[in-house]
Amino acid sequence: MTDDTAVRRWAADHRALLAVVAVTALALVARLVALGWRVMHWDEGRVGYVILRYAETGEWHYRPIVHGPFLPQVNHLLFELVGANDFVARFPVALVGGLLPLVAWLLREHLRDDEMVGLALLLACNPILLYYSRFMRNDVLVAGFSLFAVAFFVRAIDADSRRHLYAGVAALALAFTTKENAVIYVGIWAGALVLLFDHRLFLAHATDPDVDELGVAGHYVAETARALWRWRVPLVVSVVEFLAIIVVFYAPRPEFGQLFANPALVPKVVDDGTVGAWQAFYGQWVTGTHQDHQYIPFFQHYVQVLGAGALALVALSVPGFLVDRYADDQPRDVVAFAAYWGFVSVLIYPLVTDIPAPWNTVHAVVPLAIPAAVALGAIYRRGRVAYDAGDRVGVGLAALVLLVVAWQVGGTAVGIAYLHPQERSPMVQYGQPEGQLKPTLAEVGAIAASHDGGPDVLYFGEHFYVSNEQSALNPPATGNWYNRLPLPWYLELDGATPTSSTTLSALNDPPPVVITTKKHADEVGPRLRGYTAHTYLLTQDIPGNQVYVVVYVNRQALQQARA
Repeated sequence: MTDDTAVRRWAADHRALLAVVAVTALALVARLVALGWRVMHWDEGRVGYVILRYAETGEWHYRPIVHGPFLPQVNHLLFELVGANDFVARFPVALVGGLLPLVAWLLREHLRDDEMVGLALLLACNPILLYYSRFMRNDVLVAGFSLFAVAFFVRAIDADSRRHLYAGVAALALAFTTKENAVIYVGIWAGALVLLFDHRLFLAHATDPDVDELGVAGHYVAETARALWRWRVPLVVSVVEFLAIIVVFYAPRPEFGQLFANPALVPKVVDDGTVGAWQAFYGQWVTGTHQDHQYIPFFQHYVQVLGAGALALVALSVPGFLVDRYADDQPRDVVAFAAYWGFVSVLIYPLVTDIPAPWNTVHAVVPLAIPAAVALGAIYRRGRVAYDAGDRVGVGLAALVLLVVAWQVGGTAVGIAYLHPQERSPMVQYGQPEGQLKPTLAEVGAIAASHDGGPDVLYFGEHFYVSNEQSALNPPATGNWYNRLPLPWYLELDGATPTSSTTLSALNDPPPVVITTKKHADEVGPRLRGYTAHTYLLTQDIPGNQVYVVVYVNRQALQQARA
């Protein structure tokens, strides 16, 4: 056999793998192209500013309201290595989101080739996953790491592989470093496993009505116990691995970096990174009142976002689950598990979230992609059978369904990710600024770099006023400071020095940049001769609270900065 023949045969035997790799490459490109173009969202700006302050001071401790330490620790390192900007800040999320299609290959023992390719395509192209993979938030991270954890655990069982177990534990630990709802994931998985256990008993009874269900249950419990005992050493290693990753990420800084010089700090650092972090999480998200809201409006919003960004995927997931459960000889555990995981997520997230934010739908979309891929594969196979039989009507129907799915997914994804990423829609959260704010921010940055003698930027008006600007240098800052977001992220990047005032006398000798709200423009504008005004919608679609910001730039200072 020639080398060329061997390569062709290998490619023929691994067509699904090659397709999954190609789709993964497409997913990465789709997430990285123009990644830094969109103006930072309010939440991105808040987290980004915290990371910049961490880089400046070397001090960090876990604050549950900002979520897990993954982005602060990883982006802190990236900022030191390559510098800080919007692209770099979003890169870790884009990378994890882009690699999601590889999960399909880990599930190859449980999915047909066409289903694997379908799963890869859904994870790569779904509009919600694409948009929020280009966003510095933790939702795609926790969902992605959790999906990889499940896939690695499944592969560990399939291949009796310890290394896949350790990879799954690492992925699960990383999920816990991203966002606190990783706890909810584990709870949903436990419920799904109970339902899978019920499958076993139901199938045993359906096969033999006289079977002893209690005996069957005891058999499965005994088999599970023997397997756990056989894996006792790897499981102990896994527990140590999990805790080590948690401590590395959650331990406060700079204390963690001082461990080698002062080993006496080990007990306190470990305690702060485990027990202390859990107590902070519990106090913020369990005993707090953040989830005190009506369920129906949140559920309606959740369904609305799914309809706008994942209509095809959700619509396919239902028949995919039913086809696998009733049409085949025996339902597949992986498909049923993912369906239960996704369906329960649709019901539970409107209850446990503190605001009706579109990114919460990520947690249902990711697992529902698996039963949706089963439906895609079934449609494709029906089309192939019809083609082989010369059934033009059958081929046309299958092709029509696939084209409608591709149009809905592709058209929506392109529109939300590239054409209208800042415009009002169900998938764009109201903290996203509108308009071409970045050119003005670039002018502000240029002025700050060349301006000497006093503050570079004046925030004017009660909405932005902070009595002590130094409070923002060690977050959390005071309330009105948050009204400025995401502007502090950009000003900190450019080294601009801000101040604020509510009195018009501050405009007698103003700095080269003045920022205020639109309602103050009539009194501020006439006092700033030689300034150019730029108006932008800073926060969208909050009923009765849309905030337009006006940025005044001194033309002479800008000319000097450019010179």
